[in-house]
Amino acid sequence: PKKDDKKDDTTTPDQKIKDLGKLNLSDAAKKKLAVHYVYKAKLALDEADNNLAEKKADYTAKRKTLLETMTELAARKAAAEKANQDLTDFLASGENNSAKETALRDALNRAHAHEQRAFDAEQKAEAEFNAARDAAFAAVAAYNKALAEYKDAYNDAVRLGVNPAALPPVVTSDPLAADFPAVPGTKQIYADALNGKFGPAAQASAKKTEVAKAQAAAPAAAGK
Repeated sequence: PKKDDKKDDTTTPDQKIKDLGKLNLSDAAKKKLAVHYVYKAKLALDEADNNLAEKKADYTAKRKTLLETMTELAARKAAAEKANQDLTDFLASGENNSAKETALRDALNRAHAHEQRAFDAEQKAEAEFNAARDAAFAAVAAYNKALAEYKDAYNDAVRLGVNPAALPPVVTSDPLAADFPAVPGTKQIYADALNGKFGPAAQASAKKTEVAKAQAAAPAAAGK
């Protein structure tokens, strides 16, 4: 039998073999499987990208907080040192003023309290910063892995004659919404992608779909 006449086996999309050409599938089935991998890899890449953006934002926020707590801690340490020096200078002066001594000791105790508070805040901020840094590193690694897998899936599809760039994007919407019906021309774009239309041919197909979208939207807009 011809290669295209081979009966599709029961391999599921999640049981990917690196070389799709080695699967006991018809060419059409291999192309559909390649498309599945492209979509799946792109979804994973988008999720990794979103996660990385969140982790980067958290890292930036935690770093800002850490720097602020470090600045305050340094200031509180300096204030405590000054309060201690003021008391030392008073005691060394021989001045007999119990009220002033009490005030200086109270000021020193308050300075130490602020210093301890700032120290605790700095320690907490440092721990949170370290966690955010590690999470950001992990997110970068996950993104790079997802990107490599997407590139592999994309190239696998190209080798099979599929043009992933011409595939219609997957857009989720409420199936009960008034504008849910499929956009005319989407199936043709999918077919063109499977047939390996690249360059001008794919662009022309995409252009037709844009026109179809505009035509489909016109009646709805007029009825508003």
